[in-house]
Amino acid sequence: MITAKERVQLLQLLDGKTTAELRTIFSIMKRKYEEVSAAENTVTSRQFRIGDRVVFTSRKHEKVTGRVERVNRKTLSLHRCSDGHKWRVPFSRATLLDKPDNLQSY
Repeated sequence: MITAKERVQLLQLLDGKTTAELRTIFSIMKRKYEEVSAAENTVTSRQFRIGDRVVFTSRKHEKVTGRVERVNRKTLSLHRCSDGHKWRVPFSRATLLDKPDNLQSY
């Protein structure tokens, strides 16, 4: 998390930069963001398997549980959800509840 002091320092650093310089800085920051994001998604995706039971909070701030039907590149496809819907949920919003003992029962 960036502190208020760091935010001020960053704004002072950017103050007076030309459009071309800001575009270069943005490009560097975007590459770094994508690199970090990809690393986080790779690590997180490994903890989920088909059949796992997970919980997440919906947009309506309700807790929803469901079974992992598919592990996608950035999301989990869930079925048998407690609210009766199917969901596609980012790894970062899902919490593992338990792993199945026997995948054939799902």
